[in-house]
Amino acid sequence: MADKEKKKKESVLDLSNLVLDGTIEYMRDPDDQYKLTEDTRQLGRHESHPQPFIQQQDA
Repeated sequence: MADKEKKKKESVLDLSNLVLDGTIEYMRDPDDQYKLTEDTRQLGRHESHPQPFIQQQDA
């Protein structure tokens, strides 16, 4: 029964969307992509949806 419950919870999570409000992006150094600069830009609201054409891999 626990396996069935776990599978049900995972399938609900797979369909969820991520919504970020008031998003700020910290810009990277153009000479070193691993270094952040003090420059930022306002992205506002960002919505991320699952990609329906990407095959999900089992963990």
